[in-house]
Amino acid sequence: MKFQGFAEIQQQELFLRHNQGLSQLITIPGLQNGDLIQVCTRATEIVAATLEVERVGIWFYNRAKTSIRCCDLYESNLDRHSQGTELSVASYPIYFQALATEQAIIADDVNNHPSTQEFREDYFQPQNIASTLDAPIIHQGELVGVVCTEKLATPRQWQSQDLNLVISVGLVVSLCLETQSRMSVLNKLRDSQQMLQLVIDNIPQAIFWKDKNLVYQGCNQTFALDAGLKSVAEIVGKTDYDLPWTKAEADCYRENDRRIISTKIPEYHIIEPQLQAGNKQAWVDTSKIPLNNREGEVIGILGTYEDITERKQAEENLQKNNQKLEQRVAERTQELSRINQLLQLVMDNIPQAIFWKDTNLVYQGCNQSFAIDAGCQSPAEIVGKTDYDLPWKKEETEFYQQCDRRAIESNTPLYHIIECQTQADGKQAWLDTNKVPLHNEKGEVIGILGTYEDITERQQAELALQQSQARLQTKAQQEELLNQLSHQIRQSLDLEQILTTAVQEIYKQLGVDRCIFSWFHPGNPASWEVVKEAKKPELPSFIGEYPDSLENFNLVERLLQLEVIREDNLAASSETGFRLLYEEWGCRSVILLPIKTIEEDLGVLSFGNYQNQRNWTEGEIELMLGVRDRLAIAIKQAKLYNRAKERAVQLEKALSELSRKKLQLVQAEKMSSLGQMVAGLAHEINNPVSFIHGNLTHLSGYTQDLLDLVALYEQKFPHPGEDIELKIEEIDLEFLREDLLNIVDSIQVGTDRICEIIRSLRTFSRLDEAELKPADIHEGLSSTLLILQHRLKAHGSRPKIEVIKEYGKLPLVDCYPGALNQVFMNLLANAIEAIEEAFTNSELSGNSYRGTIRIRSEVIDRKIVKITIADNGSGISPEAIPQLFDPFFTTKPIGKGTGLGLSISHSIIVDRHGGSLTCKSNLGVGTEFIVQIPLRHPECT
Repeated sequence: MKFQGFAEIQQQELFLRHNQGLSQLITIPGLQNGDLIQVCTRATEIVAATLEVERVGIWFYNRAKTSIRCCDLYESNLDRHSQGTELSVASYPIYFQALATEQAIIADDVNNHPSTQEFREDYFQPQNIASTLDAPIIHQGELVGVVCTEKLATPRQWQSQDLNLVISVGLVVSLCLETQSRMSVLNKLRDSQQMLQLVIDNIPQAIFWKDKNLVYQGCNQTFALDAGLKSVAEIVGKTDYDLPWTKAEADCYRENDRRIISTKIPEYHIIEPQLQAGNKQAWVDTSKIPLNNREGEVIGILGTYEDITERKQAEENLQKNNQKLEQRVAERTQELSRINQLLQLVMDNIPQAIFWKDTNLVYQGCNQSFAIDAGCQSPAEIVGKTDYDLPWKKEETEFYQQCDRRAIESNTPLYHIIECQTQADGKQAWLDTNKVPLHNEKGEVIGILGTYEDITERQQAELALQQSQARLQTKAQQEELLNQLSHQIRQSLDLEQILTTAVQEIYKQLGVDRCIFSWFHPGNPASWEVVKEAKKPELPSFIGEYPDSLENFNLVERLLQLEVIREDNLAASSETGFRLLYEEWGCRSVILLPIKTIEEDLGVLSFGNYQNQRNWTEGEIELMLGVRDRLAIAIKQAKLYNRAKERAVQLEKALSELSRKKLQLVQAEKMSSLGQMVAGLAHEINNPVSFIHGNLTHLSGYTQDLLDLVALYEQKFPHPGEDIELKIEEIDLEFLREDLLNIVDSIQVGTDRICEIIRSLRTFSRLDEAELKPADIHEGLSSTLLILQHRLKAHGSRPKIEVIKEYGKLPLVDCYPGALNQVFMNLLANAIEAIEEAFTNSELSGNSYRGTIRIRSEVIDRKIVKITIADNGSGISPEAIPQLFDPFFTTKPIGKGTGLGLSISHSIIVDRHGGSLTCKSNLGVGTEFIVQIPLRHPECT
């Protein structure tokens, strides 16, 4: 029962720890702003602490799903984060197929799990990984990565809570990726909204929009000024009752809004009053339309209005004047004859034209201004005529009479009819016309009275304003295109990518048949190279190099002066060179934009039409000049970047070479110190050993003399006495007599061995042979093997490494003996380590294995000495061989190699001896190093 209670407590603690881990995951600070690095770093720490494992990593696929790269690997036992390790998907197909089809890969024992066995030799065994728990990362329905949990040393049985936690990490990372995507979309939306607000603020009409509750959601700057607001943002959340207009006006506006929202029918040209900021009473011409969402539901209302205060005042004044006129006509009908001339005189002096017709649209009178426009000598000539009898065009006449009938039939005045008129002097005028029905005393319509004002100048000014606005709009569109193109170009500092982007964007935006970029190559002969092209599919490609067929037509000189060359019709061009372009290339219209680089190279951006002639507009020319300037800047930046990159590569090479030389000097100094120490030790050992070795001859003779003397005593005194016989028996005289000579012989063999080792140490160190001199290569190899003899012997279960010597007949070789011995030491030591590694692998697999080192020497062509050192060890991977002689590169585990041995050996053979050091290797079969040096060193010859 006590045990069961303790287990329950452990289970509860485990449950609480997992819940705490989940809580920590969902509260990672970087999760809210999409900071993937912060989320991955913190998530790996949380999982490692919660599950009590040594390694947790988060990996992501590349776009092509061909490899997976570590975003963050946390090693809890070292409290260390690392990144950047990359694995090929093709190298581990079973694992990645399982990852794509299963919810998770749960490997309590990685060596026996079918989905993880591929990693055993390359990854799990070197890292001592025993168990893994991997969960996929799914983003927008697609597998994008994996969360890897790794337990070292001993296998672990994963629990469901462990799996839930690791899956939760995948969900948190996916949420972070989604947050990143949404943040990007929000930023783009914000930029779009700012641009839209800028456009709206520059529209002269007031614009506003409300929600269904008639609460303002936005406006442009014009509306904000009328409403007395400092900025457009202040309008949000306000209603009409919060703005300067009167309550009656606000009630009217809101009633109209409700009607439009309920009926879903737009209403245009609502003429209404508005008390604006500053107590200004204005009249506005308002239009309102319902705002619908994507489902067609009304979500608010959009309104625009134009200030027509001046026009409204003019209408009111005119209406008042017409009313007064009607009243006076009615009251003074009898006096009409008497005052007719006076009235005519008055009308003739009114600057506006005045006319009146009966219900049949026959003119009954006019003033002098109208008579002049109609080509009449006096107003009396107009009586009885119709519009068809006057100078206006037929379509103008039909429009006038159509308006007349509408005013008469509806008995409704028509104001501010903007219409054109062809006058007697041929002038094409614009008129602002008002037409009012004429009534008799009974109120019956008897005709129509019209007035108009010549607004030609005002109309022309308005037209000029519209054209200016159109030009400004075009300019804004051009600027937008330039900014868009600049943004696309700035995405890369690669010159090829810049040119490709520029050509594609210009081709797409201008809608031309072909756009190309060419480089001019001066010389004899000169040529043009087309490097980038965007064209219609049916046109042939111009990519390639062509001779300069226009060299006699000063085209290059003009382009070098940065002259923009434009031809709308090449076939009809007055210049022979352009007609040749038409005949040879089939081009009908073309623009050539020259660009000079910082190296004074000439590039030309050209685009043209091949199927139809095109008249280039000034706007297009201006746009392309802007494109040319931005492209020139981008090319300059790319060129400067390439220069900087080349310089950086040169500096990096120089730094690497300096570092290598420094390390070689350090290594040489170390070897010199080692040689001095070895020589000193050899000298110190040699003196007493020589003393012992020199006296052994005398010791052997003295011992034999003593033994002979003892034998003589035994012959002369066979019974020496009881005490002597007891001593003989105690010391076992017979054994001592036999063993004493053996001991002397053993000492002789030992001192011989020590002398041999001292000679080998002196031979290997070669302190007395540091300079270039003839030397015996075989002697150097033998001394090196003697020093390494302890590593060649059997160790534990590993049998002795067999050394096979296949020495050829070598003369003395000009070399640096000490340096050459260092090369042999490095190569033989590497061979021994490879054999030891192969033996370890064979023990794991249960195969029998015996290590062998084969040393072969020979002379080639009587000039070259070739020494081959081959082993049947573990071998080297093909990927590592090209880097084998690079400083600091090593295939050994961390802490077991500096990566300098082969680099220094390569330098000794190649730089100091003028020879070569090469390597051949098959993974799992063995490695062969080949040293070749000249028999006679160049310095000696």
